[in-house]
Amino acid sequence: MEEITTKIPEFRTKEDIDFMKSMYRAPKQYKNHITEKQHAQLMDLWANHKDKRQFDAGGGASLRFPYDWEELDPIIGDTIRATVGHDGWRFISGRLYHIHGQKVWDRIHTDNWNMVKTKGVKAPNNKGDKLLNWLTENPEHVYKPYMTYVFPLDFSHEASTVVFDQSYWGVESIYYNGHKDRVHKYVERIDPGYHIEEDTYNKYLRHIPKDILEGFTIKDVYDWEPQDVISWVSPQIHVAGAMDLGWTKTGVTVWIAHKE
Repeated sequence: MEEITTKIPEFRTKEDIDFMKSMYRAPKQYKNHITEKQHAQLMDLWANHKDKRQFDAGGGASLRFPYDWEELDPIIGDTIRATVGHDGWRFISGRLYHIHGQKVWDRIHTDNWNMVKTKGVKAPNNKGDKLLNWLTENPEHVYKPYMTYVFPLDFSHEASTVVFDQSYWGVESIYYNGHKDRVHKYVERIDPGYHIEEDTYNKYLRHIPKDILEGFTIKDVYDWEPQDVISWVSPQIHVAGAMDLGWTKTGVTVWIAHKE
């Protein structure tokens, strides 16, 4: 990740971006990283609270509910701390989520802002003008995203995550499919042209029009397995692997930031 960002997104400085790059970690899948007991506890957390706490998200593609760190810490807190390996981070938020198969989940995105529907700080959105205008009035809440951790829990057919080589270091969790014209100039490592092999496209990316994928190259693809943990730096662009209508999956995501 030695590329120099030529355009600096709003609310960022070159020093911010250089720092986040200096802490870059390559995406990774940790095999059998949690125990059967931890997996069962996460499933129970979802089952016991989803009916009262879930909300519709992702344009109707998923159901989610936020959790307090105090709920999750006894289950996987030590796993997160050991995986990070230092104390220069803080919890931002997370979701237990269920992709219910009634709509295709196709959003190419980053995880740069996730203080939405959380205690304490409730931004109006995690991207676009609503967030940027809110941060103009509340600049104290700008933070530097660090890592995303995904805990696969259950799926009906196949589930996967595709992580690209490209990154976006701004404050918002971009939705590239819908914001391409606005954010393209800030995306780092865009490689003009189309680069996805046809077999990979048909298996993992068939739910996304090929013109949207122009400029992207794949860093890695992770097939979901219960008890694994998948991680990447939150500014790295990624997308859920293809799922046909009717296919379902359930997982937990944890987002952390650099400690200020």
